[in-house]
Order: sequence, then C-alpha cells, then structure tokens
Amino acid sequence: MASLLKKTLMSFCDLSMNNISELQPSTFHHLRFLEELRLSGNQLSQIPGEAFSGLYSLKILMLQNNQLSRIPAEALRDLPNLQSLPRLQPLTPGVTSSSIP
Repeated sequence: MASLLKKTLMSFCDLSMNNISELQPSTFHHLRFLEELRLSGNQLSQIPGEAFSGLYSLKILMLQNNQLSRIPAEALRDLPNLQSLPRLQPLTPGVTSSSIP
C-alpha cells in the first residue's frame, strides 16, 4: 500500500474491501491533494489519532462497514475541508457533529 500512496497528486483513493486491518499514523500524509478517501468494508477496529494527518484537502471520508467502535476526535482535527463522514453503523460513540470540522 505504501508505494501506491506515493502519488502525491491523487485526488481520489478507494481502498474499500481490501481487508485492511490497521492504519499507521501518517499513512496518507503525502496525499495533500486527496479529496476523497474510501476505506469502507475493511477490518479496521481502531483509527490512530494521526491516521489522516496531512489530508488538508480531504472532503469525503468513508469508513462504513469496519469493526470501529469509535473514531478519536484527534483523527479528524486536521481535516479543515471535511464535508462528509457517513454515519458508521452502529452509531459510533466518540464521534459527534462537533468532532467534524
């Protein structure tokens, strides 16, 4: 996955249904122009606080159908352009409308 993510001008990345079980902090930090990130249908059970650092252009983040019980607010802190974070099922404790910039 790391070599794929070195394309810094990428604006859309769909990693859905790839059996991804964990994200490392700053995995996507090279993708400054990424506007949509799809991670739905994986095996993610937690999101590190800095998982999405550097994604200043991100507008859409899709995390549905994972094993997540919550998303830490610090993971969303540096996403000033985030417009869409579809609700996780069941409703995710720890993520409120105030967590989304």
